[in-house]
Amino acid sequence: MISARYHYAAELARGRRVLEIGCGSGLGFGLIARGARSVVGGDPERGLLVRGRQHYGARFVAAQLRAEALPFADASFDLVLCLEALYYVRDAERAFDEVVRVLAPSGVTLFVN
Repeated sequence: MISARYHYAAELARGRRVLEIGCGSGLGFGLIARGARSVVGGDPERGLLVRGRQHYGARFVAAQLRAEALPFADASFDLVLCLEALYYVRDAERAFDEVVRVLAPSGVTLFVN
């Protein structure tokens, strides 16, 4: 299932600035980045981000963050993904407010649990 979700997300990512919340070690970055304009992965677990950085090098931006307080300017992304990670978010309502804030006016979100 996760493979199908990342393939779908990769189609949505074409030409877009992408933020994946709860990216872990970046399992889907290879697929998403093929057509994305840029990819930022965020996760609260530093160790997972380090593993992703070891695998992908500097090809992607990795940020230690919580979905409830995204450290990005308004309208910074065209696509925000959260795949298989929403259950880690402590305050979903606040996280959704943050996603709306960082999403460009014509942006798209994909949340799958």
